[in-house]
Amino acid sequence: MFDESFWVAVAFVLFFVLFGRQLWRFVTSKLDERSAAVRAELETAARLREEARDLLAASRRRERESAAEAEAILARAREEASRIAADSAARLDADWNNLDAYPDLRVADLSCGTGTLLSAAYHAVLGRYRRAGGDDGTVHRAMIEHAIIAADIMPAAAHLCDSQLSSVHPNVIFDNTRVYTMPYGTGVGEEHGRGVAIGSLDLTVATQTRSLFATGQRQARGAQEDMEIQDLELPHESVDLMIMNPPFTRPTGHEANKVGIPVPSFAGFRTTADEQRAMSSRLAVIRKALEKPVGHGNA
Repeated sequence: MFDESFWVAVAFVLFFVLFGRQLWRFVTSKLDERSAAVRAELETAARLREEARDLLAASRRRERESAAEAEAILARAREEASRIAADSAARLDADWNNLDAYPDLRVADLSCGTGTLLSAAYHAVLGRYRRAGGDDGTVHRAMIEHAIIAADIMPAAAHLCDSQLSSVHPNVIFDNTRVYTMPYGTGVGEEHGRGVAIGSLDLTVATQTRSLFATGQRQARGAQEDMEIQDLELPHESVDLMIMNPPFTRPTGHEANKVGIPVPSFAGFRTTADEQRAMSSRLAVIRKALEKPVGHGNA
């Protein structure tokens, strides 16, 4: 009486009558779960976005605070350097009214770093030149080429120091400066009987009163390019004002066991353990040769 399609339709209707409500609940519950999961993911994304925005704001705030703090530190350093330089210049036994004698002064920093302290001393000297009625722009070249002496073991520091000094009158052209990169490490100066150099500390050798280094060290220059130049000549007691802030070191190696370095004070520039010991021995020889050694072994 009835064909197959009729009974399929009846079965389909009966299935939905008997199980449709449960099936609808199952489908809607799954849709609700998915909707809740999507909503949770969106809320998490929004929260993470807010956290990221807060972190970025905090990072920028810390960056501004760090920059301000660094600028404040630099400002205090410049102020302190100016004060020290002014006090030091005031102690010089010099005829500040004799404008022709200024290039004959010798002002040195043999651990110059970027030149903040030496630059402050130079400004103090030029200030006295101006107060004596002179135009310091006219004496700048002679001062840079002869009077102001700087040295450091780091080439970048020496060039930064030279930049600070030359920027006092940037339009004045000069040739040689007296800003030096000092020999440092082993394997230097063998032709003159010394295979180990420890930077400006070698200047304390009392017998070295003529040419202190014959190792082809480089000197910062002005109008010309860098080239090999004559040795740094700085006889003892030839400097009118020595103004320095040398780094504090602990050459006795009190911290060596902690960091696994034989001589921490000579561990820069990737020196090997043998090089560190050789440089430390060089310093010990120098110190023993001094009539009145300075320091107590920790500095």
